[in-house]
Amino acid sequence: MKVIAHRGGNDKYPELTLDAARYALENGADYAEMDVRFTKDNVAVICHDDNAKGLFGLDKWIDQMTSEEFLKLKYISDPNYTGITFETLLKSGIASLLLHVKNGGPKLLKLLAYIRQYDYENKVVIGVSSIQDVQIIKAFNANIPVLAFTPSQELIEDFIKADADIIRLWEGWVCADDVQKIIMAEKKVWVMACRTSDYQVGYPADGNILKWRDMSVDGVLVNEVLKTKEVLIK
Repeated sequence: MKVIAHRGGNDKYPELTLDAARYALENGADYAEMDVRFTKDNVAVICHDDNAKGLFGLDKWIDQMTSEEFLKLKYISDPNYTGITFETLLKSGIASLLLHVKNGGPKLLKLLAYIRQYDYENKVVIGVSSIQDVQIIKAFNANIPVLAFTPSQELIEDFIKADADIIRLWEGWVCADDVQKIIMAEKKVWVMACRTSDYQVGYPADGNILKWRDMSVDGVLVNEVLKTKEVLIK
């Protein structure tokens, strides 16, 4: 089972930083997930939320600030870290990456151009949440793996038909029937850990990691890479 560091992982460093992604990969993660958004001046940056308040303490929408403003933001948890651009991520050489594209459509082409420019086509999985985005990526390069961040269970078959390579299931969605349906379609299943007792994204309920492995789930998105690797050794 592959281990994907959700938002780059939080074992040691703040989420969505180069240090977090590098540390996760050096300690056994197969991929580090990094979220990509666009600023007002159409620069791709690394940020999960659509507002800067949670990570940086500034109550302003990412798409309403310039890239210059974004790059000056400092992390609440550690002011030594600032916002970074997508290009900075690729220039770092850190791999392999799951790129969660928050704003798709035509803007995807700009990301794909960067991915080609920096020779990352064989170093990424691209995660999207619309059929159109799957089609854009596959038209650009059919060999780039695409993860469907499926908005609902009802759309699983639509994403399979659109030729997404991996289907993301939320922890609460996981059932043997859906997992087998995806596997029978020759697609892979990745689970987004999110224990249903308190809805803490990135943290699985006790026992579920091994349960999913036994169900032939291919990957799991988690915050704690080291702990997950220890569980999988058992």
